[in-house]
Amino acid sequence: MRCGARALTRPVSSHPFGLLLAVLAFVGCAATGPAPARFEAHQALPAPTQPREIALTRLVSKLPVGARIGRTSEGWLCLPQGPMTWRVGVDENVPGEVIAVLRDELQKAGYRTPGPPKSLFDDPNDRQAELLLAGAIKAVTLNVCDGPQGRSSEGSVEIEWQAYERRTRSVVLTSTTGGTATSSRGGRDAYYDAAAAALRNLLAQEAFVKVVGSSGRAQLR
Repeated sequence: MRCGARALTRPVSSHPFGLLLAVLAFVGCAATGPAPARFEAHQALPAPTQPREIALTRLVSKLPVGARIGRTSEGWLCLPQGPMTWRVGVDENVPGEVIAVLRDELQKAGYRTPGPPKSLFDDPNDRQAELLLAGAIKAVTLNVCDGPQGRSSEGSVEIEWQAYERRTRSVVLTSTTGGTATSSRGGRDAYYDAAAAALRNLLAQEAFVKVVGSSGRAQLR
């Protein structure tokens, strides 16, 4: 049964079992949060043989603080408890583990990223990456259910990426990608997984591989 007008207009049986089914159908409709956007998932293309070092510098929000992005629910039936709201203002840095998740995704795909200083005397200016990657979160959906069966979540993230080249002091790539994910590991894991999927969809673009590759450097001169 679809949630909507038909669920409300179908006659309710006087039989207790029929009444129970009607109640469960209504609960299912009530517990459903906003549906995550569906983005096709792509595997990252092979990284260039000699990729330039690229640093993921920041992730900013394009959503206003307090924006409703989903719903929290509890119990076996995932009864709604309240809205899930966005806690970062427009153009503010997005905090939390998501940056570390995205940096790890770059490394797993074979890209060179700056590592931590090896000693207290390392000069960060000597270890600057040739390319800087940043993202702006344009849309987020996250629904979380906390019940006896454990925590689960579903979500989607849409990100506008920009790659900046230090040498030319210019943006050499702009692209918008999205990711969709479900998770049974924890409350916000679907958000992190969806962000990682959005990055993989960027890494699946030939234009990105070309920019990061050594050949891309020559063509950009």
